[in-house]
Amino acid sequence: MNASLQLIEHALTNYKKVILVRLDFHMNKFTNHNQAIQNLFNKLKVQIKEQFSSNLFYLWVRERTCTSLPQHYHVVLALSGHTCLNSWNVYHIARDIWEAHPDSGSCYHPYNPFYTLSRISDRKFHENLKACIYRVSYLAKDISKENSPEVKRRYGTGGFLRHAGGCTYSLESYFEHEHILPLSSKCTAMLFGQ
Repeated sequence: MNASLQLIEHALTNYKKVILVRLDFHMNKFTNHNQAIQNLFNKLKVQIKEQFSSNLFYLWVRERTCTSLPQHYHVVLALSGHTCLNSWNVYHIARDIWEAHPDSGSCYHPYNPFYTLSRISDRKFHENLKACIYRVSYLAKDISKENSPEVKRRYGTGGFLRHAGGCTYSLESYFEHEHILPLSSKCTAMLFGQ
């Protein structure tokens, strides 16, 4: 959950308007590595930079519903909302890259996959941010996370350094505005309304 919050902070530090995209990527067969998802991000970063002149911030988690099925990935992408005017373009680019990989299966966009956060005179900023955090929190759920020793990485981030300072935008102010518990308890507060 902390990685999710840091992704949002870093995106808002770099851009006053941010587009967040939630996607799912399914594999055709089980692998004990994450080469397909890494390949996706290596190519996607280049295309996002070329088409939207934006950095790409991302978070992925690996899941498996049971031991006999291939893994799938839940992903959150964040990029500039000033240069990316149509979120569906990001979905189509990501889907095309994913489906070109020989081991990959399908790309799926879950219900309500796009969010916009604008720090520029947006009266609904806090409401949108709350919805965004809640949506991204899905990636932190325990159920269906793999627990097998042959899989070394079960989640990853890119486009920002975790625990590195340098964020000019901080979610601290959001949590203070919403009267939510201190940062150490913010995840519980957001998820359970305490």
